[in-house]
Amino acid sequence: MRDDLRSVYAAVFFLVNATYVALIFDLVGRASAGEVSFRERKIMRIRSVATLAIFALAAGVALRFPIAGLAMCCGCLIVYLKPEAPGGEDHA
Repeated sequence: MRDDLRSVYAAVFFLVNATYVALIFDLVGRASAGEVSFRERKIMRIRSVATLAIFALAAGVALRFPIAGLAMCCGCLIVYLKPEAPGGEDHA
């Protein structure tokens, strides 16, 4: 039963990240080219979709290998320690 709970945690991370992906696509899509470069937009979109896919995969993996699923979630969360795209901090 505990292993199923770990999978639920991964699914919750997936749902939270899904809302983040929607937010990124909406906000970055509205920003002008002067605010967010094309390269930054592309990196942000790719990273958000990739982490969404990894969270989804982690939810499935956690059913059979709970520690591996947790490790996948932690690996994705490390990406968000620095949420800016490379080069994004230059605009501040």
